[in-house]
Amino acid sequence: MKKTPHILFGISGIGYGHTFRQLPLVEHFAACGRVTIFAHGQSEEFYRKQFRHRASVHVERIEIPFLTGSKTGLDFWKAAKEPINQSSTYLRTNLMAMKRAEEFIGKPNLVITDYEPLSAQYAYLYQSPLVTIDQQSKYLIGQFPKILHGLSYQDEVARLHMFFPYAAKRIACSFFHVTRSPQAVDDVEIFPSIIKQKVRELARSKSLNPSLLVYISAARKFIQSQKETVQALQSIKKTDLHLFVQASEVTFFRQQRQSNWHIHPHGDKQFLPLLARCHGMIATAGHSLLSECMYLGIPVYAIAIAPYEQHMNAAVIQKGGFGISAPGLTKHALKNFEKHLPTFEQNIRHDKTILLRGSGQDTIIPILEGMIT
Repeated sequence: MKKTPHILFGISGIGYGHTFRQLPLVEHFAACGRVTIFAHGQSEEFYRKQFRHRASVHVERIEIPFLTGSKTGLDFWKAAKEPINQSSTYLRTNLMAMKRAEEFIGKPNLVITDYEPLSAQYAYLYQSPLVTIDQQSKYLIGQFPKILHGLSYQDEVARLHMFFPYAAKRIACSFFHVTRSPQAVDDVEIFPSIIKQKVRELARSKSLNPSLLVYISAARKFIQSQKETVQALQSIKKTDLHLFVQASEVTFFRQQRQSNWHIHPHGDKQFLPLLARCHGMIATAGHSLLSECMYLGIPVYAIAIAPYEQHMNAAVIQKGGFGISAPGLTKHALKNFEKHLPTFEQNIRHDKTILLRGSGQDTIIPILEGMIT
């Protein structure tokens, strides 16, 4: 590996999954080289704070288009109407980010992108090796149901082909094994999910009184109203519930709080200690959180919301008996989940066919080091 590599990371800011998947990689290369990060939304906010005192890391704000999906690919007409695509600062913001990247790292030795297209453009400009690392690339090669609960993965395939038509290496992270389709033409390598170091270091020690974590993602609109969510959760009487919600919803849930409820805003430092001690997780079916639960052996009540990816994740949880999948929170499903927690935990522990074990960075980082020119 070059003594002082110059690396460009592109990190999507739609949901914390992209943010935290790249963190172990950024930390590794920031310790031995110069790093520029193209980011937006939650990722920009997180990485500015995380590396604010690290001179070897520059974070540049970028803007990306939001391309609306359809069952056959992309809906350009609908995407044109999206408010986020009306920005008049899009071009200027991105050109300034590229200019500052030129000044800080120049021609990068490697470009790594997690569903962020501007970094790919920079790689093509400088003819630097581009590596895509995400969870969506598994849909380029895997055997999956074409339609799942009325949703298709063809929009993911279309975005990947549009944003990243060429990559020196395509890496997909997954907490479950992917069967390659005989019709697949793309070259994608599947690795276990990248797990944050702080999660890897957790020592599981379940609390004496049963406890469940409830995590409602802020990335997309939840499938139920606040009132419906409260009514369902009120059916849990003896188990401690730790609810992690958006900051704007904290007041509402505290007003509805039961004696066994504990309300936390997203980002609360108590999340990881509580994760180590909980008996189960109730959550939207995002890839990163479910990966962490399977890594730690925590059963999941998975609530799939758009897109297709979440429905696929939830289907894996249901099929493996690692928890349950339900279209929302109901008293009956919650009772069933609580009742079978020990069985779900045993299924996770003893599975040998569905779950993809380990932590992906242990293999991915040496591969990336070997690609640095």
